[in-house]
Amino acid sequence: MNCQDADLKTLAISDRAAAFDALVRQTRPRLVRHARSIVHDPDLASDIVQDVLIKAMREPRLFDADFRPAAWLYRVTTNPSYARGETGLTANAPDFSEALAHSS
Repeated sequence: MNCQDADLKTLAISDRAAAFDALVRQTRPRLVRHARSIVHDPDLASDIVQDVLIKAMREPRLFDADFRPAAWLYRVTTNPSYARGETGLTANAPDFSEALAHSS
C-alpha cells in the first residue's frame, strides 16, 4: 500500500465521500489515458472511466485495509475498454452507405 492509499483509507474512516473524491482526483487522469490508449477515442475513454468510477463508488471494499483501490480501478478500466474499443472501432468507421445508395 502506498502512502496515498493509506491517507485515503484514514480519511475514509471519518468521511468516505471526501476520500472517494480525493481518489477520483488522484486516479482519473491516469485512468482516462489508459482507456484512451485502448479505445483511441477520448470521449469513449471518458465515458468508460465515468462508468468505472460509478462502480467504484458502490464497491464496499474500496477503502478496506488490504484493498488497493488504484490498482483495482486500473484493472476494472481495462476490460470495458477492450470490450467497448472493439465495438468502437466499427462505430467510428466512416459510413459510406448513403453515398453507395446514391451511386446505384
